[in-house]
Amino acid sequence: MPIEHWDYLRTVCAVARKGSYRKAGDELGLTNTTVSRHIEKLEAELGAQLFEQSDGRWEPTEAGQKLSSLTEGFQAQLTFFAKSFENQSEFTGALSISTVSFIESFFLSQHTKTWADSNPAGALNIGSTNRNVLIEMGQADVALRLGRPDKVGLHRLKLANVPLAIFSPKETTDNRWIGLPSDLDALPEMKFARDRFGTGPSFRYDSFPAIAKASLATGFPCVLPKCIAPNFKGLSQDKGGAGAPQIVRELWLVFHEKQKDHLGVRSAIDWLQHVFPSPQKCLCGLCDEKVGASQQS
Repeated sequence: MPIEHWDYLRTVCAVARKGSYRKAGDELGLTNTTVSRHIEKLEAELGAQLFEQSDGRWEPTEAGQKLSSLTEGFQAQLTFFAKSFENQSEFTGALSISTVSFIESFFLSQHTKTWADSNPAGALNIGSTNRNVLIEMGQADVALRLGRPDKVGLHRLKLANVPLAIFSPKETTDNRWIGLPSDLDALPEMKFARDRFGTGPSFRYDSFPAIAKASLATGFPCVLPKCIAPNFKGLSQDKGGAGAPQIVRELWLVFHEKQKDHLGVRSAIDWLQHVFPSPQKCLCGLCDEKVGASQQS
């Protein structure tokens, strides 16, 4: 049996223990659909039924019991074997992380030393893009996305809230404003600004730092993440409309289920939870306004 079927075998053991696809999925961090798919693929390859329903539970058949017992025994031996290498559990190699440019520039790069100290033999390759990379196709090991992913087979972990608001260097009644490229017009922050000004942006740039600098140069307002606005002296949050309007998105860490035991991915999770103070706070953890009331994902 191919080694990649190990995840399927772990699923069999979890269902045998819990008697439920849902509970097994909760234990393993998988969806019901993924649990069902694992069982169906094993049954097709083995030519035997592994579970049957009885009194509202999924009970293992004779074949299911044998397979579960063999897997549990092998896992116990593997755990014992791994303990002899505990002093070699340090991540080595290279890990690739994909994110958006302002996260890379204003947050990740500032914490490079923390990664280096914790992973002296582990290299880190960070790339920025406004498009979602295909984790399942190996385009990156880990991705940071502004929005909760729901695709089957992906594990996710919320890292922070991302409040955005309108900023400008001066008060103005001009409806010209600066935003992101037109292919990103469907993003919540672009819709938010369009509603505020009643029209699309007059100027477009591919990154928030460029947008902020263009705003300072022209005097036209722009939409920015609140956590990076203080880096651009002279910009103030727009007070037009009711109170101080803003929109809140979320930053999520995403990786493929096959990578859940990868040392580099576990190291990345530890590092990123250090970079971002709390999944309930903003990116920097210092914005004084409570976020979440107008949350968008």
